[in-house]
Amino acid sequence: LYLALTQMIRLCLTGEFQRDDVPPGLSDLLLAVTDLPDFAVLEAHLKEMSRKVRKDFDRLLRAGASLSPASSP
Repeated sequence: LYLALTQMIRLCLTGEFQRDDVPPGLSDLLLAVTDLPDFAVLEAHLKEMSRKVRKDFDRLLRAGASLSPASSP
């Protein structure tokens, strides 16, 4: 998801991505690449994915910290 969006934005824009200034053609491409119906759904999906990724990342860090030699008695 992130890779598809990032590549499309990099190919189509020369500057910073501005949500309120997205060309209509780019909006259509971003929605087509993600197979989502509209930008509100895309934004909600990205927020949810980010939350899940962060949760998994934090869980991995905690698991790694409990296995490190420094935390052994």
